[in-house]
Formats: sequence, structure tokens, C-alpha cells
Amino acid sequence: MEGDRGINVKVVVLAIALLASSLICGARFFEAPQTSLGSHTYPLDFDNQTLQQAIWNDTVKEGETLFVQTGTFPANLNVNKSLTLWGWSKYATILDGGGVGSVMIVSASNVKITGFTIRGGAGYGICVNSTGNCEISGNIVTGNVYGVTLWYSTNCTLSGNDIKNSYGYNFGIYGNAHSHYIHSMDASNTADGKPVCYWRDRHDEPIPSDAGYVAIIDSTNISVRNLVLNRTQGLLVAYSSEVTVENIQFVASYYGVEYGVRFLNTTSSIVQNITAQISNYGIILNNSTGNTVRYNSLFGRVSASGGIQLQGSNCNLIADNMIKNYTAGIHLSQCLNNTLVGNTLTMNYHGMDLDIGANGSIVFHNNFIDNKFPAYSALSPNSRFDNGYEGNYWHTNYTGNDTDGDGIGETPYEFDVDQQDNCPLVDKWKEERAFRPDMDYYVEANTTVTLSTCSNSTLASLRLDRESSRISLSATCGYSGFLNITIPRRWLDGPFQVKVDGNAFTLDNDNCSAILDYTLIHIDYSKGTHTIEIIGTQLGTIRGDLNGDGKVDLFDAVILLVNYGRTAPTEEYKLNELNN
Repeated sequence: MEGDRGINVKVVVLAIALLASSLICGARFFEAPQTSLGSHTYPLDFDNQTLQQAIWNDTVKEGETLFVQTGTFPANLNVNKSLTLWGWSKYATILDGGGVGSVMIVSASNVKITGFTIRGGAGYGICVNSTGNCEISGNIVTGNVYGVTLWYSTNCTLSGNDIKNSYGYNFGIYGNAHSHYIHSMDASNTADGKPVCYWRDRHDEPIPSDAGYVAIIDSTNISVRNLVLNRTQGLLVAYSSEVTVENIQFVASYYGVEYGVRFLNTTSSIVQNITAQISNYGIILNNSTGNTVRYNSLFGRVSASGGIQLQGSNCNLIADNMIKNYTAGIHLSQCLNNTLVGNTLTMNYHGMDLDIGANGSIVFHNNFIDNKFPAYSALSPNSRFDNGYEGNYWHTNYTGNDTDGDGIGETPYEFDVDQQDNCPLVDKWKEERAFRPDMDYYVEANTTVTLSTCSNSTLASLRLDRESSRISLSATCGYSGFLNITIPRRWLDGPFQVKVDGNAFTLDNDNCSAILDYTLIHIDYSKGTHTIEIIGTQLGTIRGDLNGDGKVDLFDAVILLVNYGRTAPTEEYKLNELNN
């Protein structure tokens, strides 16, 4: 027993001596990966070699581990072996691209990268390029043009990475197959300090409000709302359905935003109220069907590609978007039966480009303003630029006349070879409009009471006949039409009668109501051009209230003095639109 006790004491003393020796030599203790193969340490085992040379060294075999000691090492690496690259400290083991090329391109499968600061890449910090089964964990990726990118790769795992301060995007992913989006990532990865939300197979949940990157894969009924995303490739929705994306602001990095929102093989989803500035693409739909894209504001960077781009996507509604400064404001190719309505396209090279195979598109109520070429559709002969009654507003490109006052030009507008808008609008399209009486002088115009309308129809020739207490207008619609009109009671008060083409329209509590100083009236009608008359029983009750602000004061006296001596018109006022 005493002999065994002596042996144990010697073992303990030897262990202490080895530990002390290791500490004196500056060795760092960490949890090494479990491997049955060999390992190497750089630069200790590689005299006068770069880290790239060490990776390519014949002594480093597939499946082995290459430890990298602390220090700063120049790095433009191509990892073409299945290795584990293990930095001693993610704070002190630094791979620096030196502002030239990418820091690390991974072109082999089954590569593991952990424990580094990766910085200074003029391209990628880390790019996993056309391979799979790679693991990236516990790294700081900072100050590169692009942080971490998965390029046409499969089944990768990312955890515990701090990706930040990129000049382009922090995290990006590319692919053309479902497998290219099958990866494992959790919220331990951060983009500029905010969690990366790479959700797969999730259902009936909202994305957290502090997300720094969002991708939704193989999921249903996910909502993404009220985010500000900075240094992001874009917001990705792939192989999913019933997703709502709204109220998202994309803040441009030095290199801008690659895209705002991308739908890939996605159905029955909505993207609305998106603001993307200095973007290459605003919104992309690839092979996606039955979606709605509306109320978005998209502003391209120099030589930006497309504001809204649809490829292989059918039966989508693209409505009421503001799109500016792209090569093509809206671009469609290999698409069927999409509806493009109410969009404002301004200062683009092509306002709208219906490319090869973009058949069955219906285009109306759009505003084409100051584009180099308003529209192109020679390769999509089955598309229509009007709905049979209403077309689009072409700004100064259209010089025809509207002799009958219905808001529709009498002659077609030919915008391309054998392509024309048969019903061009003579005024800018707006669903909501506000009007005021035609006077020579206004005081406090912002407080002047106005008449407002909301309609899916082209409205024109709006007038107030004071002698007959009547408002009249023309309404043209290619589908079932509606008009919501809000009338100041100080102008005209009820009870009201409504006539459509001379026929009485029934008013009841459901479509006519008086609320404080206004009367709200809702009118329905069939497609076509109609004359609508709204007849009141009394004019405004405040005598002398010339600017309609509900009181008689000095401002009304100024209007009286400026207009004193006028003799006409006294019975009928054309109503001028505000901010036309």
C-alpha cells in the first residue's frame, strides 16, 4: 500500500510540473474538438509558411484539425479540404483580409470554422461556396464588405457568430433549389448585435421585433412587422405561404441594399408598406403565385436593376407602389396573368418592362412620369395596358385631348411598336383626392374645408352648382365601381338625393351618414362611364364664411376685398383638386 501511495504522489508531482511548464511556455488550454485523426498548430508546426500554405500542406490531411494560435495573420484563404480550423481565441486570433479579396472561401464539404476574428475582406468575410455540411461557430466577423454568405450550399450550421459592421450586408444566402435553403441557424447568431431569425418549419408566429436578419423557410402564417433592418441582404421568404410582411424599413449600408423583400416559391402572402432606399432590387418574386405587393416605396441606387421584379410568377397583384430610379421600375418575365394597377413609376430607364413570356398582364391606373422609356411590352403581345375603359397616365408623353370631359383621352397612346394604351388618362391617377372651390385667393389654405373622394374609378368634371344645390361629376370604371364622397355640410347639407345617369340611387343609413361637419355618402355602380349627381336641400349655413373654416373673420374680409367686383361665375364652381 505504501508503494502505491508513493507512485500516486509521483504522478501528481509530474502533472504539476507539466502544467507549470506549459504555462511558462505560453500554452493556452481550451476544449479541443473530438477527433480520431491528427491535428496541427499554426504557425508552430509550419516554419515560414502562410496560413494558406499550411492548409494546402500535404501533411494536413482531410478530416484533421488545424489549430491557429493567437496573433494577426494575413488571410485570403481557399479552404479546399475537409478540415476543422480552430482559433485559440475569437478575440485574439485574427484573420485579416487586408482590404483585398475575401478572407475565407470554403469550397470543400465538412469544414468547421470556429474561434476567429475575421475582418478586412474586400469581398466576403466567410463564403461557403457550392458545398455542404459545414459548421461556422463562435466567430467575430466584422468590417468586411459582406459578412457571412452561403452560396448555393446545403445543410450548414451556424451558431454563436457575431456578424457586424459590414459595408454591404452582414449575412446573405443564395440558391436555386430547395436544398440550398436547408440550414440550421439559431438566435445565438447576431447581425449588428440583433438576433438572426432564420426560421424553418415554423407556423402561426410573429418574428421578434428586435430581429437583425429575417429568413422564413418552409413555414406558414408568419408575420413580420415594424422592423428597421440595417446592413442586410434583404428579407427572404422561401417555400412558404400566408406570410405577411409589412412596415419594414431597410436602411442602406455603404453598398446599398441588395433587395428589400424576396419571395421564392411563396404563395398567398402579402408584402406592404416597405421602404427600401438605395436598393439594387426593391421586391423580387421568383416562382411565386397569388401574392399581393402594395403600398411600398422603393428607391434605387445608381444602375439599380429592378424596383419590382417578377420571374416565373403568376396571378399576383402589384398595386399602389412608388418606384423610382431603377433600370426597370417593374420588370416581368415568364409570368402569367398578373395585375399591375395604381403604381407610380418615375425617373426609371424603363418605367415598365414586360419581357419575354410576360403574358396576360393587365396594366391600368399607373402613373408613368419622367421615365426615359415609359413602357416596353413588344415581347408580351397578350398583355393589355387598359381595362377596356381606363388606362394609364403618361404625363407629358401623351398629348391627346379629352373633349367629352370624362378624364379619358379620345385617342390611344402608342408607347411601343404595335403596343398602345387605348384609354389613356389625362390626369394623374389617385384613388383618394381632395377638392376646394375655384377662387382667386386663398387664406390659410391648409385649414380650408375640402370635399374629398375615394374611388376605384376615374373621376372628372367635378362641379358644385350653388343655384341648384347640386354636386355633379363623371365616373368611369372598367369593373364594378364605387365612390365614397365626403361633403362639408358648410358647403351643402342634406337630406340628399343621388342620381346615377339620371336614375335615383337609394340612400339609407348604411350608405349615407352625417358626422359632425361632414356628410359621408357611398355610391355603387356598374362598369362604364356614368354621370353622378348629388343634390342637397340647403347650402352652408354660416353666411360670410368664405374660406369654409367655420367662422367669419378677417381672412374672409380679405377674400371679399380681393374678389370684389367679380360678376361671374356666381352659380357654378369648378372644384380644383389640391396637390394635383
